[in-house]
Amino acid sequence: MSTMKANALSSTMLQARLHDISAQLGYFDYVVLVLLLLAGVSVAGKGKLWQKQDPYYYKFFERPQLLAEEPVSINKQTRDITKLLEEEDADVAVLWASQSGTAEGFARRLARDFYQRLRLKALVVDIDDFEHDSLCHLPRSKLAVFVVSTYGEGEPSDNGVAFLKWVQTTTMSLTNVQYSAFGLGNSNYRLYNQALFEFAEAMGKRGAFVYAEIGKGDEAKHGTEEGFAERKNQLLSTTASLLGLPEHDPIYEPAIQITDLNISEDDSSLKQRFQTIKYKTGDHLAVWPTNPEVEVARIISVLGLQNRQDFIVQITPRDSNNNKSKLPEITTLKTLFKNHLEISGPLSRELLSTLMQFAPNDAVKSFLKVLSSDKAAFASFNAQNHMTLARILEYTQQLDQSISWSHVPLTFVIEALQPMSPRYYSISSSSIISPRRIAITVSVKPTPLTSNPPVTIPGLTSTYLSTVHPLSLAIADTSSITPSLLTCQIRPSKFKLPASPATPIIMVAAGTGVAPFRAFIQQRARIASNSTNPVGEAILFFGCQNHNTDFLYQDELESIRNNAHVHAKMDLDIITAFSRPHDSQKKMYVQHRVAEHSKRLAELLLEQDAALYICGAVTMAKAVGQEVEKAVLQAKKEAEWDAERYASWRTERKKARRWCEDVWG
Repeated sequence: MSTMKANALSSTMLQARLHDISAQLGYFDYVVLVLLLLAGVSVAGKGKLWQKQDPYYYKFFERPQLLAEEPVSINKQTRDITKLLEEEDADVAVLWASQSGTAEGFARRLARDFYQRLRLKALVVDIDDFEHDSLCHLPRSKLAVFVVSTYGEGEPSDNGVAFLKWVQTTTMSLTNVQYSAFGLGNSNYRLYNQALFEFAEAMGKRGAFVYAEIGKGDEAKHGTEEGFAERKNQLLSTTASLLGLPEHDPIYEPAIQITDLNISEDDSSLKQRFQTIKYKTGDHLAVWPTNPEVEVARIISVLGLQNRQDFIVQITPRDSNNNKSKLPEITTLKTLFKNHLEISGPLSRELLSTLMQFAPNDAVKSFLKVLSSDKAAFASFNAQNHMTLARILEYTQQLDQSISWSHVPLTFVIEALQPMSPRYYSISSSSIISPRRIAITVSVKPTPLTSNPPVTIPGLTSTYLSTVHPLSLAIADTSSITPSLLTCQIRPSKFKLPASPATPIIMVAAGTGVAPFRAFIQQRARIASNSTNPVGEAILFFGCQNHNTDFLYQDELESIRNNAHVHAKMDLDIITAFSRPHDSQKKMYVQHRVAEHSKRLAELLLEQDAALYICGAVTMAKAVGQEVEKAVLQAKKEAEWDAERYASWRTERKKARRWCEDVWG
């Protein structure tokens, strides 16, 4: 009772105090007070009091590759890797560090093959989900395999940072650990597979023993999948030899089961809808594409599913502890192939090897064996033909029109295909100018086959986007454009303008890499028009093939530049490079223009704390980086800077968000 009285007294005193304060406040004071209160509530509630839950929010946390494999369930009561292996009666720990999900998918495929080919049970573990010190107590009877990805400029994946730091700094011995590893990287980047290199070096210093050769995949040469398949076969053979185990021919064992619910429903009722979204300048838009109708019809036809395509089915894991499938539990087969599976993805030799067990006759089996076992034959075949899973099945029917693939288990097809994943695009509009309408810049340019140029491979998402209404850009002729709702979501990015508008910015882009810089320039121009103070100098280096056909946003950018000079509030300079000019001009790439303005750039970077942004192909970014290095070292010649000092300066700039890259390829 005394507590209640005290609370009541406190409440009365608070009301009286608020009354005294309110008597002293004017109108604008109330406004400020309300804003402060709202800000406090927002911080306390983390925005959840009024924020509508995005129905696709869960997709940010999806690991789409989980579908294709059968993970071993893990008892989350312990984080000791040795106890985890004992509890699951597993012989091998497959530990993954993945940024986009590819390394995790490889880890699960490897675990499946350990069991199917060697009858060894493998435990798949997120490298951040176990107590790192417990690795030191791993018995020599157990093996460890690491699948490690590198992204950006030699950086480990987010879930691999803590482990790499631990293995580099621990004083504990790892002499009991017998391990192998596979790295995912891109040789176009300056520090190719750096995370794998640093990991292996640190493991060696702690006494760990490499029992099977460490492998590397190179995405720049489209060799990640091929490299993994080769290294996996070598790893399994070495493991079999080490443990004295026989190798078995893999036999398909489904990880999922499909139940036909015998209900027919219109496919359109299952279509996902576009969700209104909010963004900030520099963010990315994640777009989930739809497979072309012709490809959907192709795979349904070749599998003999025409009579079942509109019936609703239920997809459930056979392992009741595995609830990680990223496919819808209830769907139709047509919707599954149209919206949820990558049916247009390229074939791999490994898939052909697995497909052999379902070959309808010896001739087809022999054909698949040649392609899957002979790397050169497979490469030559792909250079001449655009092959997906459905297309290779059709191809074999052309060799023998009597064969049918309707006997192939539907579970195998679903597990063999990767779940649909979003494609990411830099947003090319400013959130302060167009807060509710988003623009993206997409190149619709099919890729010709190496040895058969008339045959081209269309981009899945770019082709899809070219058939729907643009979100923010008006077009003259909409007769061939079908109104549609997109499944998309915002992905926050660190590719942001400096906090102070007074900071100079240097932007380097090629092709569609100009997208975020259009947004940057829009935003800087709006700030300049509403401010009494001038904004920092802005330089855009833009490279494309031809001035007349490829100079994206030319009129808009030049209009902003001219208007900015008139008002003397924003100094915007646009420097172009054309690699295929129609006139007599010299062929130029954007890095050549950067070299021409090296002295000016060095002054901005070193003396005015300018922010440098690079967006486009990784090869372009690498070449531009080399020119920037030359410019800075020349400017610091008297200070006797060397490559090591420059690298340190570059690292500091990146940490301070004064050097940002958004590159691909």
